[in-house]
Amino acid sequence: MALPTESQTIEWLSLSGFAERDSLEDEIQHIEVWEGGVATRLLDIFRGVWADHEADKFVLLADRLPCLLSVEQEALWEFVQSGQEFWLPPLSQGLYNVSRVTFNFRALRAQWSELKAKAAKKHSGKNA
Repeated sequence: MALPTESQTIEWLSLSGFAERDSLEDEIQHIEVWEGGVATRLLDIFRGVWADHEADKFVLLADRLPCLLSVEQEALWEFVQSGQEFWLPPLSQGLYNVSRVTFNFRALRAQWSELKAKAAKKHSGKNA
């Protein structure tokens, strides 16, 4: 369930026929998508969700582009959203917006393996 790296995403796009790999990185700078009613460059979105740690990358992606999550990742995101220890300060209104100010990335990293296992178990229970 690991999230793809930026280079893996570019490779996938090139293999999917979007463009030749050599030119894709240049072309992606000009692709715009609608996000929250605003045209946003796809490259900016990639950069906005990029992080070195898988857990960090996951929450940034889940927060910004939840439509890209698999069913198992949706379960994982539900666990993260409901974990008060991940939010600074703990949320009372259910308003999720991941940022360095509102989210405890260190706490998530410490529980990442356990949360992934829990989400996988929940997902496999639905498919049984």
